[in-house]
Amino acid sequence: MAMLDPEILKIIAYHEFSHYFLEYETHLCGDCGIIMARANSSYFEIANDWEGQVKKLFVDSSAFKNKSSASAANSF
Repeated sequence: MAMLDPEILKIIAYHEFSHYFLEYETHLCGDCGIIMARANSSYFEIANDWEGQVKKLFVDSSAFKNKSSASAANSF
């Protein structure tokens, strides 16, 4: 299915890259309508909110939170 639709392929690629680069060790939920769900009932909803999805993907990531915490701790 993903090979037939470039939008779905992009969503799956971002999901898989996030496990490695953004330190998502687990999925956030079973089916919550975001990139890091175990499965999604509508990839089209994610594609339609792509900017919001990518922002959430990075801001909610373990890597971002760890870096933000370290920066806050070092600012004192």
